[in-house]
Amino acid sequence: YFSRTKQCSMNQIVGNVFCSLKDILIYAGEGTGENCVEAALEGLKHLVDPQIHHIRLTNANEIICDSWLSSTVLLVFPGGRDLPYCNDLNGPGNSRIRSFVE
Repeated sequence: YFSRTKQCSMNQIVGNVFCSLKDILIYAGEGTGENCVEAALEGLKHLVDPQIHHIRLTNANEIICDSWLSSTVLLVFPGGRDLPYCNDLNGPGNSRIRSFVE
């Protein structure tokens, strides 16, 4: 996974995105296909500048409990089975995801 190796000022613009070393989270909880998680991780590694974004895996507990909303620019849900996602994220998890999207 990428490490945050370079700081950049809040005023620096890369493309149309302000550089602030934000996280990209890949959901790897119940229901995700192992190959799908790996494909998402590998694909993003080739598309994202590690000096701007930190790619890491997350799970339902973090979605529900931790303060990821302010440090995240992208939340990826790889393919898999939807019922485990629904069971684990129902209620507070879905509410936090909705807040992030809106």
